[in-house]
Amino acid sequence: VEINQPIRIFATPGEYEPATFLIYTTKELKDVKLGLSTDLIKGRNEIRKDNVDIRILKRWYQAGSENMVTNTPILVPEILLKNDNLVSLDHDKQRNILNFKGLPDDSAKLLPFNVPAYTNKQIWMIVNVPAGTLPGLYKAEIEVKPEGIQSSRIPLEVEVLPIDLIRPKVNYT
Repeated sequence: VEINQPIRIFATPGEYEPATFLIYTTKELKDVKLGLSTDLIKGRNEIRKDNVDIRILKRWYQAGSENMVTNTPILVPEILLKNDNLVSLDHDKQRNILNFKGLPDDSAKLLPFNVPAYTNKQIWMIVNVPAGTLPGLYKAEIEVKPEGIQSSRIPLEVEVLPIDLIRPKVNYT
């Protein structure tokens, strides 16, 4: 297992900040469990780990994108899921298989997932820095634990800046 560097982000109190990383493997990883092993810590201060929302950035087949139209479907990273099995891919027919009836009902927590050999899985997370969080460097580790293989830990560093953002005049939703 090779970890190139820590995941580093910065944010202000009251801000949500996204980050992403890839898990790449040369041999199949089964039932991968992923999550923070502890809260983000800075001395006696903390950002609770339930303020870090982790999801899989699922690739699925689309007809093209806004600047490219094609008759051949292409894989587009587009859906944030906690249950990677909600959508499967048929690579031979280049189509999506929806594994649900009616509206999709994603899981409340990140479920174990597989990573086939010589592929990658993109992980997306959003860190919510609560209002009133003291400035400084908060640290934790993301544990990546495949079934039957030793787990790995990816350092996560969140620099909380000593400023408050001005509330926007317009609410964009």
